[in-house]
Amino acid sequence: MNTNDPKWIRASVLLHLIEDFSDDYRENFRHLILVSYAAAKIGANMRDVIDGVMPYSSERTAKFMKVFRDRDGSLNGLASFGVREDFSDGRFKFVPA
Repeated sequence: MNTNDPKWIRASVLLHLIEDFSDDYRENFRHLILVSYAAAKIGANMRDVIDGVMPYSSERTAKFMKVFRDRDGSLNGLASFGVREDFSDGRFKFVPA
């Protein structure tokens, strides 16, 4: 969000592909919610980002990414995960709510 550059949104999603949802998928979703929030804040379309990296994902990751991409947006609120956006020292960051 601080650079206003969508390349960081894509890079963040690609890191989830590399990690391959190897642990608990809910942890990935928690992080993807932050990425999705940042994408919306800078005007990047998270759905397009996810669709753009799908050719590089494993079957396992593609399944989870599609679930995340298609879930109701009301499930992706920061407050639902005890997080809020803060702006201090000239930078945006996520902090506990």
